[in-house]
Amino acid sequence: MTTMRTNNGMFRQLVLVGLATLLAAASARAAEPYAIRIVDPPLSNQAIRPDAPLPKICRTGNRLELMAARGEYEPASFMVDASKPLQQVHVVASDLRGPGGVIPAAAIDLRVVAPVFRYTSDFPIVMNWVLVHDPNLIEVRDEPQPRSQQPDAPPVSLAYTKTNYFTREPIDADVLQPADIAKQQQFWLTIHVPTDARPGLYHGQLTITAKNQTNQSLDVQLTVPKFDLANPEFEYSVYHPAWLVGDLPVDNQQGYAVLTADEYLVDLQNMAAHGCRNPVIYPQANAKADGTLDFSQLEIVLKAREQTGMSKDRLFLLGAGQVNSSQKLGEGQYALNVRQVKELVEYLNQRGYGDVHLMGADEATGEALMAQRDAWQSIHEGGARIFVAHYAGYTDGIGDLLNVPIMLHPMHALMDRHSLMPAAKFLAMPPEVREGLEVDLLFKPDVQDKIKRVHQAGHRVFTYMDPCAGHVWVEHHRRMRGLGLWKAQLDGTMTWAYTHINQPRYREAGPFNVSIGFVLRGKNASFDTLSWEAYREGYDDARYLATLKNALVQAKDQQSKAKLVKSTQQWMDQVGMNINLKDWRSEMARRAEELLAK
Repeated sequence: MTTMRTNNGMFRQLVLVGLATLLAAASARAAEPYAIRIVDPPLSNQAIRPDAPLPKICRTGNRLELMAARGEYEPASFMVDASKPLQQVHVVASDLRGPGGVIPAAAIDLRVVAPVFRYTSDFPIVMNWVLVHDPNLIEVRDEPQPRSQQPDAPPVSLAYTKTNYFTREPIDADVLQPADIAKQQQFWLTIHVPTDARPGLYHGQLTITAKNQTNQSLDVQLTVPKFDLANPEFEYSVYHPAWLVGDLPVDNQQGYAVLTADEYLVDLQNMAAHGCRNPVIYPQANAKADGTLDFSQLEIVLKAREQTGMSKDRLFLLGAGQVNSSQKLGEGQYALNVRQVKELVEYLNQRGYGDVHLMGADEATGEALMAQRDAWQSIHEGGARIFVAHYAGYTDGIGDLLNVPIMLHPMHALMDRHSLMPAAKFLAMPPEVREGLEVDLLFKPDVQDKIKRVHQAGHRVFTYMDPCAGHVWVEHHRRMRGLGLWKAQLDGTMTWAYTHINQPRYREAGPFNVSIGFVLRGKNASFDTLSWEAYREGYDDARYLATLKNALVQAKDQQSKAKLVKSTQQWMDQVGMNINLKDWRSEMARRAEELLAK
């Protein structure tokens, strides 16, 4: 009995010690001024919202692990989650060092992901979305917008209870600025690997400081593979509805974006850095009084494209001169179409450009689609081709003349059904929303039949609204523009839009709206968004894929690599649309290195 009492006493003592230890640990955690949480993956369909619990992608950790080839941009993200307000929080990156040498801290761009009040379904919500160097540049105020104050306003309008403001002239800082954090702040890191970096494993550190707390650090680990990335086999385009000063009437009743030559160049530089190498051209070669074409506006665009190294293989233009591409034509207009198209094509060919495409009537179906046959025939006769976005029906009756149908992605129509769903429910992805996000929609028989018919006619087919630029489903932006293009046997992507057609360039402090574009315009440049970063990640996935395919070709006649070639081809055949994209890219890199090894 004595022994039992002793053992029971020891047991109680151990329990009490254990409880004390747990309570002390919990107390210490509670006393921590802030926690660092890794956002993994950084581009996810799980929205981060200031007024909601952090999603599962935000995990406690102390290391960012990245892989990026020479010349590649690669993102990562983390949260500072504060238990009490932090003053003047700043993050500084060190150099990255490895056996191959040093990647300087200047190659690491640090920003915050600013929350904005933005469209999701037809209802808006505040969520982290816009990348800025100055955390104090954007502010969301509890200020109803005019649409919510109208008598008898519909429910959607009543939901516009907040307003976004630029707190000063909307010019971003060059580097990350310190700022107070009341509760949480998401940080965004992009490493641009130098083109002369040696392969290997590099290590560095981010130091997080706050005026009223001790420093914390976060390890950064970067793997640079042994190969250079190949160009993708797909076309990366986007609608770019922007005109040049002097190209539109002075009154500009529609409020279209009108840019200076320098502003237009900045747009193109941003696109080129994100893999978008062939955006649609809206400024035109205008007709002079004698009916010949004035190329002065188009020349500004072409010079900017050439300065940024954009594609010359083919061009996509909104129009030219008095060319009518969308209606039944009389004899005189037919002849005018042929003459002006010939003049346009000759001018562009002399500058070294290949196929010239003009746009038909956007999203036309049925009779409106068929009515364009004469116009499209005249454009073909002049030496150009046709591209246009379509909902359906483009392979019957007119598919012979439509060289690049921009096919509506099937997810868009399914998502439209839920436009009146409240934003919080929409972002929570209930079953009806998950149906629209089904990644295998491109493989439905009717969709695959359309793609097959286009290819049988000797034409190319791109996807449209895959998804729409401002759509919140960030992972889908990446998945559909890399893996999806490959698996569905598509030729490219061209969605709406770099900016919305009437999104102005904001030139002063004050209210602004976040529309359905990839970027938010500022005074002298645009601010990137999460969907635009995802576009680039899809582009880079396609570059890793092209690199692996090239490696297979180089290794196919090497007997020593026959087994690896066979297993790699089998693995590629088995890759499904649901594969983890980080794992997919890592495996492509691993196999490419093995196939290319001497």
